[in-house]
Amino acid sequence: MGLVGHRVGSSPRGSAGSRPPSATRRRPAEDPAVGLYTGRRPGLTLVDRLLATILYQRFKLPQVVIAPLFTVTPVTLNPAISQTRRLLHDIGHAIEPAETPLATLDDLIDLATHLGIPAPEIKTASY
Repeated sequence: MGLVGHRVGSSPRGSAGSRPPSATRRRPAEDPAVGLYTGRRPGLTLVDRLLATILYQRFKLPQVVIAPLFTVTPVTLNPAISQTRRLLHDIGHAIEPAETPLATLDDLIDLATHLGIPAPEIKTASY
């Protein structure tokens, strides 16, 4: 059989080295990049959820300020705070609001410094 009708670089059907089209495609499980940047972000731990809820309830710190502390988006943080608030309410725990609400991350750092708590380095640019 001649090469007429075949694409350049392909071998005639049945010759050595030819594979069916399905054998040349990578399956998702074989692709090394699968799972690195796809799918759901890792969830917040119970400690993360409690801390985020306390920052939100006690200090009225906005969720857009809290979210980068946990490297999540406010969209991820909102249901976690709502669920934690409900659970705390169901077991009879109330978080009392602070006298002065905080509006920014700088306000939180200033409060920590005032209370003698060293401020950690916070990287908010990567989420």
